Amino acid sequence: MREKIKSALLILLVGMSLLQSYFLAYNIPDFNITNEAESSYIQTDLKGTEETVGNLLQPEQMILHFGENRHTLLYPETQFYDLIFQRLKGRTFDGFQRLSSIRVDWKEVRADFKGVEIRFNQGIPMNLLSQMMQIQGEIALESDTINRIWIFMNNNKEDDVRTLFGNEEGTFIYESTKADLTVKDLEEFVGFGEYQTPYTWEIGDYYLPTEPVKIVKYRLPYEEFTPEQMQKSLFPDPETTRALPEQDGSVIYTDSKRGLRVKTATKWISYTDPIAPVDSRNDIPQNLVASVQFVNRHGGWNGKFLLRDTAGNDNMGDGNEFVFQQYYGSYPIVSDEKTDFGYMRLNAQKGVVSAYERSLLTMESPVVEKMQMTLVGGDVLKNRMLQQPTASPVRFVYPAYVPRLTKEFIELTPAWVVESPDGTRHILR
Repeated sequence: MREKIKSALLILLVGMSLLQSYFLAYNIPDFNITNEAESSYIQTDLKGTEETVGNLLQPEQMILHFGENRHTLLYPETQFYDLIFQRLKGRTFDGFQRLSSIRVDWKEVRADFKGVEIRFNQGIPMNLLSQMMQIQGEIALESDTINRIWIFMNNNKEDDVRTLFGNEEGTFIYESTKADLTVKDLEEFVGFGEYQTPYTWEIGDYYLPTEPVKIVKYRLPYEEFTPEQMQKSLFPDPETTRALPEQDGSVIYTDSKRGLRVKTATKWISYTDPIAPVDSRNDIPQNLVASVQFVNRHGGWNGKFLLRDTAGNDNMGDGNEFVFQQYYGSYPIVSDEKTDFGYMRLNAQKGVVSAYERSLLTMESPVVEKMQMTLVGGDVLKNRMLQQPTASPVRFVYPAYVPRLTKEFIELTPAWVVESPDGTRHILR
């Protein structure tokens, strides 16, 4: 009898143990208790795509040189640009040597040698370029700013390809003596451009098409972030902020440390979080990563952007300033004086973002309307440039989209843009 009771008790204990194990496995208590205000700050309802630094680093122009003074230009998001760029990203560049600029006859190289020229708008530090391309050796740590990479066949030496990295002023040039590129590669690259629009080189070192260029005009719907959404995203405790209306209709939200200015007329925000200046040198890659991650967390990218500038700006304080240019398809979106749209600007110091500017508007799909347009080329374009009131030197001339905001849509109208050496841009009407 006792043995039967013991067996029954043992079975009961085993059953209770199994039941307890079940509850522990499937009913684990949540120890990650978070403060409601903190949770609402971190998990915002701002939708937006995230990006990495590598996706934001691309050259604005790719020039194919055919020899005999013939050239063409390729822009991002076009078939042959993407194909060549992906090939170059997969090759290694090593054995760097510094050259004197007088050892390179650029006029001869441009006119007579077949090759590929890659241009960055405002230049990119070598230590950032090494995140985009496979640059080997200590040169990858240098901060010298690179504006162009020129890869060309050496007509004076059979089966020889030269690869030069330099700045726009020509004050320094690095040559990669161990670049993983062959004459066959360059022949293929140049061949991609044979049936593209021809361009001519102009004094001032820019290129113009010899014939009209066809570009599509678009009309797209848009969505808008609200000031409340931005407050919730940018302030640790939005409940402590107060609103200060301005005479021009703008509103400043502040918690006594941070400030968020909302320009209601143009749907533009400027956020500041002051940081005490430091004497030590800023690290551009570190600050760039911080800026990209900041956008990822506070609104996202919602479109294609490329890093346009890494220059400093006294108006935004110490540290590194980064300007990201928005693109639609192959061309940048360049606003006129009436519109704030088409770029983001951030300032970062020691890996901390202290300023953030962007539009509240995000373009959506599908396209509501599109229409083929033609931009003038050749002598007509040259004459139109001469008729402009500004007489600044010309650095670049390129197609762009000029945005116009209506109550329901954003219209993107193609136009030629003339850019000066200081970065000032003028839209040709």
